[in-house]
Amino acid sequence: MTMSTLCLAAYDEKGEIRMVVCAPKESAYRSLTANSTLPYLELEHTPSNAQHYVLKEKLVERPEMLLVVEGLTISGVPAGASVTIENGPVCIADGTEIELSFNAPGTFNVSIEMWPYKKSELYIENPPQH
Repeated sequence: MTMSTLCLAAYDEKGEIRMVVCAPKESAYRSLTANSTLPYLELEHTPSNAQHYVLKEKLVERPEMLLVVEGLTISGVPAGASVTIENGPVCIADGTEIELSFNAPGTFNVSIEMWPYKKSELYIENPPQH
């Protein structure tokens, strides 16, 4: 990015980045204001919605969930988080441990999402029963 290039990041009331424009300064302002009425930050680099959000008018790193996996049990999932197993239906966590059970052995993908945390992708091994 050159010295005359500016990035503008428009964000919503949750701090989620909804639009990013990186262009020469005057073009960036024109483009953003023509396409958004949201508040925005001026940045020297391109932010990533997956990695950043806006908190108190500052760009900050999205936190990691502090998850612990022991066998087929996941703890540390915040109440209200969306939990999806293998692209199946979404379940909403209640803040207690999640006990998984599967009908077959294998490795299963478990996705956990809750704003403003980063999305967590876990691969849970269900061993064969002897």
